[in-house]
Amino acid sequence: MMAKLSREQLERGVICSSAGNHAQGVALSAQRLGCDAVIVMPVTTPEIKWRSVERLGATVVLKGDSYDEAQSYAKQRCEQEGRTFIPPFDHPDVISGQGTIGMEIVRQLQGPLHAIFVPVGGGGLIAGIAAYVKRVRPEDMFEEKRSILEPAGALALAGAEAYCKYYGLKGENVVAITSGANMNFDRLRLVTELADVGRKREAVLATFLPEEQGSFKKFAELVGRMNITEFKYRYDCNAKDALVLYSVGIYTDDELKAMVERMESSKLRTVDLTDNDLAKDHLRYFIGGRSEVTDELVYRFIFPERPGALMKFLDAFSPRWNISLFHYRAQGETGANVLVGIQVPPEEFDEFKSRADNLGYEYMSEQNNEIYRLLLRDPKI
Repeated sequence: MMAKLSREQLERGVICSSAGNHAQGVALSAQRLGCDAVIVMPVTTPEIKWRSVERLGATVVLKGDSYDEAQSYAKQRCEQEGRTFIPPFDHPDVISGQGTIGMEIVRQLQGPLHAIFVPVGGGGLIAGIAAYVKRVRPEDMFEEKRSILEPAGALALAGAEAYCKYYGLKGENVVAITSGANMNFDRLRLVTELADVGRKREAVLATFLPEEQGSFKKFAELVGRMNITEFKYRYDCNAKDALVLYSVGIYTDDELKAMVERMESSKLRTVDLTDNDLAKDHLRYFIGGRSEVTDELVYRFIFPERPGALMKFLDAFSPRWNISLFHYRAQGETGANVLVGIQVPPEEFDEFKSRADNLGYEYMSEQNNEIYRLLLRDPKI
């Protein structure tokens, strides 16, 4: 698209909004074409990403908590300065440029092509690739599914692996398009920690053990040769049974199933929490036992990763209502997943709901989540 701009347009400069990959493309193109470029990125963009854009000679402006806010500012500034706005995906020329990846695939892979997996954000990349490849290889069939917003990272590779495993594919040519993620070492730490759970190499479970001598030894015997990789337990003098949260390394699904069956046959109730996001993101880091908290509501809020986000939240709810639980852990995203407990009397729920909606943060109730009731909620309440 930028290669088609007139000399007058290039002299006025270009502007775009992006969370990373499009920004680098525009900055590099501007450098080659000798024009001024302003790149508007959300304030939550990792420094390593916007520094890379700066090194290409573009002016980086950090604005807004989300891509939509950054784009709104970029379009406003575009009109004020007479620049040309370079959209990240919704323009025929941009889609054509992204479609050259399809041309590279066809040129490099001469044999039969079974499937192409593409990470989807705005849709320009998959539209361009599909348009080209379906034109050149019309005998092939393509399935397109929106899976996650950018940055997608290795999502396409994960999708390809899951697809091949599900359909039992062997000896077929499958192509995965990788998309550069907004990654730094802080985020990489979390990725490596959750990778085993995500790839089903580790399972997260909860088991009720009687508070009596020898129960822990019995539990270890039932685990058998499976490796315990994590264990959380706290004594509760008022409870007949202790609830332990733990993780085990698994080799096959049958091994895990057999271990759970051994627990159940020994009258040790066991719950598989591997697919429970609340357990993986928050409660596996808790150790404190269940509590008798009246009128407690438990929600997950998505805080923008920027200074002042917490204070904005507290201004909305505190000291109006008591915060009974709060857990935050950096997860390598533009938004932080925060678990919050707030004591709200039933007659004040409508006011609470109104404040939560006006806050502008995405949120969801975890009141009926099984792991919350198992680990944190007193059964008498």
